[in-house]
Amino acid sequence: MIRAYLDDVDEASESDGETYLTAECVEVLDSRGRVTETLPPDEPFTVRVSGHAQRELIEPVFVVTIRGDHGPLFAGNMHIDGNWPSRLPSGPFVVECVFGAPLLQPGRYRVELKVKQNVRTNYYEPRVKATFVVPGQPGAGGANVPAVWRVAVRQS
Repeated sequence: MIRAYLDDVDEASESDGETYLTAECVEVLDSRGRVTETLPPDEPFTVRVSGHAQRELIEPVFVVTIRGDHGPLFAGNMHIDGNWPSRLPSGPFVVECVFGAPLLQPGRYRVELKVKQNVRTNYYEPRVKATFVVPGQPGAGGANVPAVWRVAVRQS
């Protein structure tokens, strides 16, 4: 019940102060690149973030965290992975984080997004933006999964 409340607060909250970007759509894609809400436990998957930068962002660091019922399980973090762009121009963008096969236990998982400037400024406060289910009898879940990032700037 508490987790559901916190998810609702994440969805409803807006960051105080200046808006640097909007995350208009966060999708989970299966290993074939299809949008899904159900994933097999032993296949790679991708989290795709489509959004709009309100202005040029310097050194944007995207962090996608996969959370279970008891907290974060694993994450793709451009800062830790050493793969963030020097800048993201204003306008529409797509960022993808490709996770290796996580061997997840059955259950419900949440996809949390955060965007910061290197380690100094938060461009986008952490929020749960998507969910997916691994079918079967729910368990504890989790694994340490490698991640690969791709950034594409779309022309408006």
